[in-house]
Amino acid sequence: MVKRRRGRRAAAVLLAAVTAAVLVLCSMFPLLRAAPDVLAGTASDLIVCAWSDGTRTRETYSEAYAALTGISSDGTSLEFSRGALRGKAATGDAFREAYRVLTQGTLAELLALRISGESRLELAALFREYSETVWYSGEYFRWQGWSVSVAKDRSARELVMLSGEVGSALRETGASVLVLREGSRADAAAFCRSRVTEVVAEGDYLFEDGALYEHTAAGLALVAALPDVVSLTVREDAMFLREGALSPCRALEELVLPFLGTARVPYEGDSGDLGALFARTDGGYDVPASLGRVMILSGQIRDCAFAGCSSLISIDLCGIPAEAVNRQAFPGCDSLSFLHTEQADPDLPEGFSRREEKCGCFVFFRADEV
Repeated sequence: MVKRRRGRRAAAVLLAAVTAAVLVLCSMFPLLRAAPDVLAGTASDLIVCAWSDGTRTRETYSEAYAALTGISSDGTSLEFSRGALRGKAATGDAFREAYRVLTQGTLAELLALRISGESRLELAALFREYSETVWYSGEYFRWQGWSVSVAKDRSARELVMLSGEVGSALRETGASVLVLREGSRADAAAFCRSRVTEVVAEGDYLFEDGALYEHTAAGLALVAALPDVVSLTVREDAMFLREGALSPCRALEELVLPFLGTARVPYEGDSGDLGALFARTDGGYDVPASLGRVMILSGQIRDCAFAGCSSLISIDLCGIPAEAVNRQAFPGCDSLSFLHTEQADPDLPEGFSRREEKCGCFVFFRADEV
């Protein structure tokens, strides 16, 4: 009787071990099915690389992985680097489709994606490329190596906005790269205190030289500039500069604007002062202490246009007619030492000298700083 019980216990233990092993193998099945050469270790595991010096080599997985640097922008090849040489290896159809979906796919396509024929190196390349990417559309999603599923860990280097408002998603992920798909929405407040240093804009959005714009029915609008921008030249074809658009820019030193205010063509209720571009969500203005130089290319300079901009050292209004520059535009510009304008008699503190320039403007300067 004792022997039978012991035999039954041994059988039960063996059955449990076999069951566990089967479950593990089942969980690995997608990877094994996609890359049978991982187990075989045969010549099919060798990768043919074409190098920049004209040579072609057959690389083992470990050799190729050590030299792997990324994926071509169209997904047709893996890219390698070895010393001064650059190399490429063609990818298969399954990989190219997976890459297309991960790069451009809709949420439905992402959730339907499964590996089906990619080589071991191709899978490694996909995981390396997307392991720090999170997609957002009401929920957060992540590439698990063989499929896309709801993300438990939301931290990411890259955030792909499939839809929804950017702000909370940026805070949740701490991403430094933001991809704006059509259907997502962004404003300046979303970038305040964020880590974003790069934006990939799609649809109506345009990203250029550290600034995000949106094509609207009324014209191009500046939406926001990134927190790390030090020098910014806003596009001359912009028709609107949204209130608070520059509020994320706490290190801004130099600024060139096509006009001053929130609209190229003034309208009732718009703001014509520099501070409006640095408006906070609580209604106040916060022009950064780092901002020292401003150039305005056209438009009107209204009463108190530069009010409270105590850090400004230089204001250049060359090209704006004298009658468009209000004399009372500069109250509180305590650090100002250089003003270039056609306005012959601006209201400035004592201590400024004046000289006339060949362009027809006057330069006002502090004599003790020449």
